Amino acid sequence: MLVAACRDSANSGAAVLSLRSFEDAFAFTDSMVLEQPYDYPIVNPVGFDVNADGHMVLADAGEAHLELFDPTGRLVRVIGRRGEGPGEFKNPRAPTFDEHGRIHVVDPNLQRIYTFDQAGALLRETPTPEGLLVIDLEWVDDGYVLASKSWDGTAKGPVLSLIDTLGAIRWQALPIEGVYPDGTESPRWRTISGYHVARTPTEAIVSSALADSVWTVDLRTGRVLSSRAITVPGYEAPALPEDELRGMEELTKWASAQMRAATIEGDGELLVVPFNRGRYWTDNERGLAAVRAPNSEWLAIAGMPVVFRSRGRRVFTLQRPDLERIVIGVFEWREN
Repeated sequence: MLVAACRDSANSGAAVLSLRSFEDAFAFTDSMVLEQPYDYPIVNPVGFDVNADGHMVLADAGEAHLELFDPTGRLVRVIGRRGEGPGEFKNPRAPTFDEHGRIHVVDPNLQRIYTFDQAGALLRETPTPEGLLVIDLEWVDDGYVLASKSWDGTAKGPVLSLIDTLGAIRWQALPIEGVYPDGTESPRWRTISGYHVARTPTEAIVSSALADSVWTVDLRTGRVLSSRAITVPGYEAPALPEDELRGMEELTKWASAQMRAATIEGDGELLVVPFNRGRYWTDNERGLAAVRAPNSEWLAIAGMPVVFRSRGRRVFTLQRPDLERIVIGVFEWREN
């Protein structure tokens, strides 16, 4: 049997994680093809969320707007457009619904978090902390927990911040920016480095794209509760190229060859950390993932499709069989 390892910093032992197939761990429940009218093709989907009544929001970095869909995949409206004015985007990322149905989304290039209602009206703009490139966010009561790195990619800054809706910092944690697999700060790491955040009602869970680690942080105080190493079968730590890279093609080829942890997803019942080699949002390949099950047991899952979001005990997957069709699959955790 293939195994994966999981080791907590507070425990010198290593737990052995059993490997299960995706089909054994998850049951298919539904799928939707997202509507793409001629005037609104989906070009570069970089974030997705679903609310309690099944409405979906997708961030398209290529078109610089959000798209809101009903539970069947019908396009309800487009929110925002390219620009730098109120409610306009350069690079929308990490859309998320709150319990009131409002949509929050960050634009790291404009250093703003926007709040919209589902009618598309802009309710609020919140500045993000100066000097931080925000990669991921989650809504927390009356504020945001942000996963970020420094803009220059060299300073050792806080990975995690909690801010209120005015942009004031409540606390910052995890000053681990610049910790790379081989301990150097080569500018090559900037192309694939980053941190992502998921949350439970009381904790923020942070993953690194360049380390087999997951940190748990108390949402109230910012205190780091645990640091856990996670690996999956076939995991290889990213390594710098032996020779100097020349041009974007060589840089992309090197970056795509690295096995690294992708965006962490979940809200407490399930946590999903995919490990991949150069997978982009639009790829259809399946890979490996570390999953914390509802009973808190960590498992390695083989054949995991691209996970777009995890909510409750469901995962929402992304498949793009051709340029005209984007399929969202819905799968439920199996009770065994």
